[in-house]
Amino acid sequence: MKKKICYIVYMLMILLFTLAGAEYERQQALQQSIAEKVIRFHVIANSDSKEDQTLKLAVRDQVGGQMAELLGNAGNKEQCEKILLENM
Repeated sequence: MKKKICYIVYMLMILLFTLAGAEYERQQALQQSIAEKVIRFHVIANSDSKEDQTLKLAVRDQVGGQMAELLGNAGNKEQCEKILLENM
């Protein structure tokens, strides 16, 4: 009886790892397809202080709003890159 339970637990673990691996692969493929279509924008604060983090968020929001206006009519990533380079 113990061998049967161990066998069932072993098979369930294999199934779990197989499903987790498949989900990981699916997530990686999705991330890769998105990465090829987007331009990422990062604002980095000088420190973790409350003031620097507040300033970072204000800059992010201001620049993000301007980018949304500039890129509103862009049809693809290449057009976005061109517009961004022209407006640096």
